[in-house]
Amino acid sequence: MGTRLHAVAAGVLLLLSYGSCAAGASDPEIGEMQSSAVSTNGAAALAFYAEGMAVAEGAKTEDDYRTAVDLYRRAVSADPSSLEPRSELLKLLVALNDNEAAMSEMISLAELKRNDVDAWAGAFIFAKANKFAEAFIKCSDVLLKFSDTELMTSRLSGRYQVHAMRVAGFSEMKKTELFFDAFSDLTGMAKEFGFKPPSGNFEDFASVLGAACRHAAAQTNGTELVTRLLDKALEAAVEDKQRSELYVMAGYSLLMKSRSDEKVAMELITRGMLEDPLNASPLILLNPRSVRLPEYKKLDETLQRLDKHEHDPRLDYVFALAKATMLQYFMKPERGWAEFEKAEKALAENFPDKVPPSEHFELKGMLLYDLGQKDEGFEVLERALAADPEDVGLKNVIAYMLALEGRDLDRALDLIDSVMNVEPDEPAFLDTLGWVLYKRGDYAGATSSMMKAVANANDWHHEPYDHIGDIFAATGGVTAGVPWWIKSYQIFPNEKVGAKLRNAGVDPDSVK
Repeated sequence: MGTRLHAVAAGVLLLLSYGSCAAGASDPEIGEMQSSAVSTNGAAALAFYAEGMAVAEGAKTEDDYRTAVDLYRRAVSADPSSLEPRSELLKLLVALNDNEAAMSEMISLAELKRNDVDAWAGAFIFAKANKFAEAFIKCSDVLLKFSDTELMTSRLSGRYQVHAMRVAGFSEMKKTELFFDAFSDLTGMAKEFGFKPPSGNFEDFASVLGAACRHAAAQTNGTELVTRLLDKALEAAVEDKQRSELYVMAGYSLLMKSRSDEKVAMELITRGMLEDPLNASPLILLNPRSVRLPEYKKLDETLQRLDKHEHDPRLDYVFALAKATMLQYFMKPERGWAEFEKAEKALAENFPDKVPPSEHFELKGMLLYDLGQKDEGFEVLERALAADPEDVGLKNVIAYMLALEGRDLDRALDLIDSVMNVEPDEPAFLDTLGWVLYKRGDYAGATSSMMKAVANANDWHHEPYDHIGDIFAATGGVTAGVPWWIKSYQIFPNEKVGAKLRNAGVDPDSVK
């Protein structure tokens, strides 16, 4: 009943608007003729619209809805300027998955509303989702005429986002030249506002480049296309770290596609690292089929691949640091320390006046701790944190190690809480928070944090599963921890988890 009343009220408003238009005519006779025509058209539109609403309200089959669609179309045909029938028609077309017809109506509705940015934004997003290239181009061209302020009141956040969505859209539609043109436009805009540090905008730009490169890398001439994108992106970078990130992003796009051109990919990655030669993170994550650390069974293979890559001596430091990091993570501290000593030697030889990144001290502190030199490990970390009190990585490591020791848990919680305020979704930090809460006896809070860590980690890390097993075992008995320890052991078969399984009556070799 409410729907029918709405239809009648809408019809009255339509008729009132027609009368208002007619009253404005300069010639009384022409005005009278226009009023008569408008009233006739309006009455027909209202009749079809009301009938369509009634049919749609009582519809039980797709044919019923198709009948309502036809009635709405007739209402629109009788009076093309009426908005209500068009809006209802569009809703039904979308519901019926008649996307091509819906796209056409969206454009017509946006054109009728003229300067309604939301109407154009909705059509733009719909065109991208359904790969309607012609409509996508039309909508984006219109949107780019709006100001950033106008766009930010809609579902978009300015012309930059429109450009970025054009890149993604043309990538999905496999419109290669339009894709490159859109990326060129995006880069041009990036150059306009400049990535002068500190600039969060750069991370958005790098992400767009990454997505664009992954699209390009999948093509037959992937290397050529990735290089072309990179050359354009580099025009927007204003500092060495930014150039480094763009090179590395492009190189990884080739590796992630498991292509045969690993040599080219590594050349790009190492070229980027030379722009920022104390940054080991690109190599720490080196694995063609993963964006995280390599699987345990592929550790030695990954280390050997690193050894085989020729590189500038200035990168000896980061190659050694990368290997030391992997070895520490996979609980091989003796081998890790040997590589770390090589890293420190290379650092002294090539960069005697440079302060290494905080990751250097995190790794050194953890290796010393794992080797049984716990006081020395804490001393390294505390000294580094005093020099950089806001570093989230150092705070996280100290909080985790305090939890392992079961001491200063109030301070550990303060440290990890301040980290979570900055990066609330990082799996490693969630794992630390969960472990600190567990040691404090807050099992519910610990479980919640660990579960979020597991969800965000996507099976990349073994520790959260191991820790959840410990929490469940503490609250529900050893058996409750078994499924979680099994999952942890399958990701990384470390002996500590193996011992827990054996204690629960499970042979670790049987679950690999």
